[in-house]
Amino acid sequence: MSHLPELQQANIAIVQDLYAAFADQDIESLLRLLAEDVDWLFFGPTEIPFSGHFIGTSRVRTFFERALETTEFLVFEPREYVAGTGTVLVQGYERAIAKSTGREWKTDWAHVFTLEGERITKLREYYDTAVMVEAFKLA
Repeated sequence: MSHLPELQQANIAIVQDLYAAFADQDIESLLRLLAEDVDWLFFGPTEIPFSGHFIGTSRVRTFFERALETTEFLVFEPREYVAGTGTVLVQGYERAIAKSTGREWKTDWAHVFTLEGERITKLREYYDTAVMVEAFKLA
């Protein structure tokens, strides 16, 4: 198991590359880090325009396009990375504005990535969705 720290570091680097591509709004680079049949789940009600279950890179592209079209991200900050052999847990924080209402939200979040080889195969995103729903809610 002497390769374990190297594998963990490699997996963290892939996830960090994904966050860097997101920060640059470079969806093409981001999608190259995903398995073709990636399983991406953002838990939340339909009031959040980018919530849902997205299978495959074309559907994940839709997720990111909706998120960027509907949200102005003021702060998106991965803060802590914890890696296992095939998973990376990232805890972070964001502050954003719903473009449709101009309302801001703040939330801590957790992302759980599953990786195989050098590709992300699965993601589960956990947020305080109540504050997001309130920001997107029309008065």
